[in-house]
Amino acid sequence: MMKEEIKDLLYSHHILPVSNQNWKNIDIYLCENSTNNEYLSAKRRIQEKIPKRASGIYIISNEEMVLYIGESKCNIRARLERHLDKIFIRQDRRADFFKVEEHQGRLSIYYWSLPQHLIVYRKIIEELMILALEPEYVKWNIQNKMVEIHEALRKNKYSI
Repeated sequence: MMKEEIKDLLYSHHILPVSNQNWKNIDIYLCENSTNNEYLSAKRRIQEKIPKRASGIYIISNEEMVLYIGESKCNIRARLERHLDKIFIRQDRRADFFKVEEHQGRLSIYYWSLPQHLIVYRKIIEELMILALEPEYVKWNIQNKMVEIHEALRKNKYSI
C-alpha cells in the first residue's frame, strides 16, 4: 500500500514518470568485455550530455529493470563516471553489482538536474524513488548483507 502512495506522490509532483520534461536521457552500451575505446566513448558521451555542475537525481536502467537510483549534490556527471569505473576498473564488493552480466549492455541513464530550491530535498526524493521503483541494486545489496550475516553467525555458532 505504501509503495502505491509514494508513486502517487511522485507522479502528482511530476517527479515521475522519467519520460516527463524534467528528465534528460542518455543511452550507452557497456559490458565488462567492452574495449577501452568503448569505455572512453561512454565517458565522453556523459561528459558531453550532462552539464559539469549539474546536481540532482539519476537513474541507471537497462531495457528490463531499474538498476540503480542515486543523487549528487554538486556533480551528477562525476558520479556517473564513477559508476562506469565500477565496470572497468574497481575491484570491490560495490563494483560487483555492475559486473553482473544482466546489469550490463544497453543502459539508459536518466537524470534530473534539480532546481536550486529542491537541492536540499535530493536525498528524500532519491529515497522515495527507491521505495517506489525498487532498483535491483537495493535487492542485491540486501541479499549480500544477509549472506555476510549468515556467515558471521555460522562462524561464531550463533543462530537467530
